[in-house]
Amino acid sequence: MANRCTVFTHFPSVFISRGCDGAIIPIYQVFTERFPTVTLDIDNFGSCPVTLIVQHQNSPDPIIRVVPPDRQISLTVNLVTNISVQCSNTPGGTCEFFVGLDVSGCICC
Repeated sequence: MANRCTVFTHFPSVFISRGCDGAIIPIYQVFTERFPTVTLDIDNFGSCPVTLIVQHQNSPDPIIRVVPPDRQISLTVNLVTNISVQCSNTPGGTCEFFVGLDVSGCICC
């Protein structure tokens, strides 16, 4: 009898609004050995740039993308282990962004 595998998908999202203080904000972390494929959209509504940091099993170096104010980026990354966003250190600025994730993986694959 063949194994039955299950593909899972979920769609977490987060909206952050705070001062531009250089903080690194964790967005998503994998706690299992099954690393998903993640499609993410980040919209920067604030007055300072934010830096998207995506760690993945394929490389010791994370994928890093700077998102200027009033911009949006989308990307898909396989074997994601951790996603975080760093606000720039801009005194008096507003770090305000939305991150939407489409997380897909497989159980027993």
